[in-house]
Amino acid sequence: MARISGDNTRRIEYRSGGGCMIPFGALFALPGLAAMAAGIKDGEFVAIPFGFLFVVIGSIFVFGRKGLILDTESGAYEKWHGLLTPMKRAAGRLDRIDRVELKVQRGDDSTWYIVTLRSGDFKLDAFQSGNTEEARAEALFLAKALKVKISDGLGGGEILLDPDHLNESLRERRARTGDGTAKLPPLPGVTRATYKIEGDCLEIELPKKSLAAAYVPLVLVFGFCAGVYFIILRPLRVLPMPGNMQAITVPVVIGAFIGIPILTGLLASYRTRVARMCVRVSRDGIQTEARGIIREKRETIPAREVVAILTGKPVGAAFDGSWKECVIVRYGAKSLCFGGNLPAQEKEWIRAALEKMLG
Repeated sequence: MARISGDNTRRIEYRSGGGCMIPFGALFALPGLAAMAAGIKDGEFVAIPFGFLFVVIGSIFVFGRKGLILDTESGAYEKWHGLLTPMKRAAGRLDRIDRVELKVQRGDDSTWYIVTLRSGDFKLDAFQSGNTEEARAEALFLAKALKVKISDGLGGGEILLDPDHLNESLRERRARTGDGTAKLPPLPGVTRATYKIEGDCLEIELPKKSLAAAYVPLVLVFGFCAGVYFIILRPLRVLPMPGNMQAITVPVVIGAFIGIPILTGLLASYRTRVARMCVRVSRDGIQTEARGIIREKRETIPAREVVAILTGKPVGAAFDGSWKECVIVRYGAKSLCFGGNLPAQEKEWIRAALEKMLG
């Protein structure tokens, strides 16, 4: 839905429907009408129900509308939907809303940033856009109008932001609230990562991937090669061929379908085993380092840009390739995620250590 009430914060109104949905709905309705007319004319009454179904679907797209009205003066909301005009309404109190939620929804070909009003499991869909800045601006507008906080989940996990201090860094917030005096908890007794302290710098060397991650792909590669041998190569060796055709074909098949896959699998396995990933933290910021067989990749995040540090599900692939719940460093609209393969207690210690050093 899109806001149609301008910058009015006393009565905020959203509406969707019409626009580009009209020609889309016409693609259903017009063929449906044609099918119904042809069925009546030719006496093919079986076509009439199918045509009517297309007309109904097309009419919903063409004439369907829905809206949301937030009346901050009376403290009430109303949502509705119908064909051109409201046909079904639902209303309630705005004081049950405790946050404006900002989420990302990714599809195969599109990404939408969605703004909803939340209170526990209750939600009101308000706005969506393919532009992250538009969605952030809308969330800020609603948070200020309703005097609630913003739940930002765009970078993984969920952080609560005060709309009056939206661009505040972690260090600035801890200085304002006095949280910077908290002590660092002791390191867990059993850890999977390796820790080293040099001066005021903490170095975290993340554990290598498991043996399964390195060698299971090799099993699949050898299985594929075995299939090629029994299904293609063995029959090919006894197949009658003119001249030197067999002497050329067999080595080509061996090289293309057995040699190259095996070499590729061995290289990938070796790369997985020798890869080294490290996170260095100091008062100045965070530096990540990923070393492969040949290449090295480094990235630096200044401490003044870090907004929050938390644990949660990453939106995309983590720095160390894990997909489980990670340590998430949010900075600006981006995030650094790592440590998905670590125990929960160790991840919580890393989160607290990073927050202590950067804040």
